[in-house]
Amino acid sequence: MAQILPPHLFFRRRFPHQYGPAFSQRRVGTKSGPTSIFPRLLLVLVALTQLSPPSLGQQDSKKAPATPLEAVLQLNLPHHAGIVPVYYSSCCRERAFEIQNALESFASFYKEKLGIASDLSVAVLDESDWKRVSEKMPPGLLPNGEKLPPGLPPYGMTNVQPPPLPRAQYEYVAFIPTDDQGVITQNELADRPYATAATLRIFASAHLTYDDAARRFILHPAYHEVGHTLVRQYGIEVPNHWLNEMLASYFAYAYEKARDRETATIVEGFTKMSSPPIAYTSLEDFEAHPMMDTANYTWYQWQFESRIGEVYRQQGLGFLAKVRTAFPKGTPDISVPDTVARLEAISPGFQAWAKALSEHKSKAVPSH
Repeated sequence: MAQILPPHLFFRRRFPHQYGPAFSQRRVGTKSGPTSIFPRLLLVLVALTQLSPPSLGQQDSKKAPATPLEAVLQLNLPHHAGIVPVYYSSCCRERAFEIQNALESFASFYKEKLGIASDLSVAVLDESDWKRVSEKMPPGLLPNGEKLPPGLPPYGMTNVQPPPLPRAQYEYVAFIPTDDQGVITQNELADRPYATAATLRIFASAHLTYDDAARRFILHPAYHEVGHTLVRQYGIEVPNHWLNEMLASYFAYAYEKARDRETATIVEGFTKMSSPPIAYTSLEDFEAHPMMDTANYTWYQWQFESRIGEVYRQQGLGFLAKVRTAFPKGTPDISVPDTVARLEAISPGFQAWAKALSEHKSKAVPSH
């Protein structure tokens, strides 16, 4: 019998291009009870309507914002124009320009290499401004009229907010924290006990300590989230959630290897991490259990990154063109084995990798 998912999780699975998940956090804030629901579940991003900045000055400032960009603009934050316009908390101009430069380089790289035009703004916010924006953002709406939760994910969980469907034009807003107090960085710092000798050697090759790497890691989930938008814009129809996650990270890693080698090295080090006991390891498990423990979810991310590194060494950016041919627009939902078989045909090794993940179950804790 097919698993029955909550409506918002089903929709995210069915339409991954429009509702790409935020990069999952691990063990920060995982106490039981209602307050733990954000860090323990895979979050669906809120769908919000598009509104261009020039029209905002003419509207009633008391009117509830309709888009994440409008919510940001109502704070009257400093901003800087560019290929990727940036809005930022007044505390952190240098940090904002660092993030803007990184995402502009990312956008320019894919416009040059794959012809993908950027339609992105970025908000680099401290915790107070993050909360203020979150409080202003209304619920999104699914095509069936169902409301999605309002607001942003917890502070520091990088995310890209898309407009609702259907839209002829897409505008995305990336939200990035200003400091190391966000959940992603704090979780990576908390994972220090799981660093292996191989992890530390890779970090040391870039003259980084574990804590240095954990604090600088945040650019990778930022690229990953923008990568979800590029998967759609490039014309790939993703039939499985796990492939959606892998391809977003492939876009991130391919850019890093070309233009941001330090971040690529940090990612490579984290793929060598150990982990606490986990319940799920196969690709089928990943599809069937959207509400798995966040440590387990992050373990999957490192397995995807490890496979990405192998494929990139063999095929580089050419792999993405082959994936688009194998999974063109209109590709229906297909099984995990069929998806892996198509990938095997364009990059041998996927079937052996998927089998190894499944066999890792002997080292995992029993599922619940």
